[in-house]
Amino acid sequence: MITGIVTPSLSAIVRLHIADSTGTTQAMDFKIDTAFTDFINLPFATVQALGLPLNTHEIVQIADGSFVRVPVYSGVVIWDSKARKLTFTHWVLSAWSAWRCSPATTWPCV
Repeated sequence: MITGIVTPSLSAIVRLHIADSTGTTQAMDFKIDTAFTDFINLPFATVQALGLPLNTHEIVQIADGSFVRVPVYSGVVIWDSKARKLTFTHWVLSAWSAWRCSPATTWPCV
């Protein structure tokens, strides 16, 4: 079971462990977007730091109805105590990067 918190501003936050290119996992806090169904979004600096390999690019529709081309990376996340291969992306729009809690933020992320 994955557990998390709800912040005073009513954001749902969960902590996931993501494996870097050497297999070492790093804990990261994420704000859950309940309407989103595809990728886990990471800031580009995090994608680079983890050494995630680029798989492809895809066109996705964002909340304002517009479409953007985003890179898609592969990686491993520890989900419910099991390693699972997932796809990750990073948004080229800086506002989307703010959806992930800052690395300097301590748990619980607010």
